[in-house]
Amino acid sequence: MELTSLIFDIAEPVGIFAFAVSGASVAAKRGLDIFGVIFIGLTTALGGGVMRDVLLGYVPPRMFENGTAVCIAVLTSVGVFIYAKYQKAASIARADWVINFLDAVWLAVFSITGVQLATDAGFANNAFLCIFLPSQQALAAEFCATC
Repeated sequence: MELTSLIFDIAEPVGIFAFAVSGASVAAKRGLDIFGVIFIGLTTALGGGVMRDVLLGYVPPRMFENGTAVCIAVLTSVGVFIYAKYQKAASIARADWVINFLDAVWLAVFSITGVQLATDAGFANNAFLCIFLPSQQALAAEFCATC
């Protein structure tokens, strides 16, 4: 197995987990029910990747080919909901530093995977696309998390 393939296989689930935590925690702080928390966590974790895949021509997007990403996002969102439901508001506010850290991890991870997917798709000569894909993915996920 190549090193880049190994990095991608590890980085993708870590990034999905990190941004599912971010989106679900925002939803939980706003008082959404379990369905709302799962929906926002899922959309935040996978929405940018869906946009990336469509821009690269992967139709249907990769999240629909393998249920692992969806399971990671849903289980993470349920975990955040349970944590938020049974913890005091003060402890949730203290967890903000963890969420900020996970956001930074997510951005780094998906910047790497976005460039890797663009080069694998044959766009290595198009530097703008290789730079644009990770940034649009991050912007889409941040937008979902803050709505």
